[in-house]
Amino acid sequence: MSFLAYLIANFAALSVAAFASRVGGRRLMLALVVLGFAVGSLNIMIEAYAFGVTGPGQTVRAMATQLPVFLVLGPAAAWLSDRFGSRDGPPLAPRITSLRLLGVILAYMGLYMAAGLLAYPHVEAFYADKVMPPFDRLLLLQALRALIFAVAALPLLRLSPRYGPVVLGLAFSVIGGIAPLLQDNPFMPPHIRSIHLVEVGISNFLFGVAVALLLRPAPAPKIAPVRSTD
Repeated sequence: MSFLAYLIANFAALSVAAFASRVGGRRLMLALVVLGFAVGSLNIMIEAYAFGVTGPGQTVRAMATQLPVFLVLGPAAAWLSDRFGSRDGPPLAPRITSLRLLGVILAYMGLYMAAGLLAYPHVEAFYADKVMPPFDRLLLLQALRALIFAVAALPLLRLSPRYGPVVLGLAFSVIGGIAPLLQDNPFMPPHIRSIHLVEVGISNFLFGVAVALLLRPAPAPKIAPVRSTD
């Protein structure tokens, strides 16, 4: 039952992104698969391994199990939106500069630390026997994860989704936080998962909004109408 909830939540988030996209077809399919796997598997398992929740073999097996999920759900959501949605714009290039990427990293670190400080008193006992990375390595880890989030969002942002900040916020929140924590797993008891679900669900939504605002493509230039000289 929990796996079904995981599938439904992921498919719903990917479908929202698909129907919001102004461009469909193979570009959209690829964008959804990249977004789903990078946010819903790779980025999560990197942190799980770094915090000692999973070992190397468990981490690789988990990602190998999750990849087929997004290889099915991504194209399914894209196909559904191609058939019943609307397309009204060309792909546009996101604005990527060193300053904007620094803003992405700082936004993620700030939200991550704030959410973690609020949640930590409630999960401290669970992590007491886990080997935590030193603070400097923790910062580097979160900087890497922030960039993975950003790279995962780029293919979707190129498709100029309507209500981009809200759409990306929902994708990061559901795919990268809520859906994975709906599943029963041998690594976290239910009460710990519920705390992280609220923590990550909120912080990831706010981060997705920030990424979309920082990297969204510049508006397409408007072409002035040609006036007759007659």
